[in-house]
Amino acid sequence: MNAGAMKFILLCVSGTTLCVTILFSFLFLALWEYKLWVGISLLVILLVSAFSLCVVALRASTPRHIPPLKQERLTTYDNQPYS
Repeated sequence: MNAGAMKFILLCVSGTTLCVTILFSFLFLALWEYKLWVGISLLVILLVSAFSLCVVALRASTPRHIPPLKQERLTTYDNQPYS
């Protein structure tokens, strides 16, 4: 992965984290009497996002070997005249 892609990913993750932080700050202020439920929902969102990031990282690091096709299975196109 090149440096430009890593910078873009870092920018996206940072922007998302900032937006979620602002959103939950407003939720805590507006729904102060339900602060336990807001905190639990924040925890659930953080756990789900961490799990999905781990799954994506594991899929990217898993080598996928595709064996080559056997020679008799390859399609050949001969320029045979129509009969």
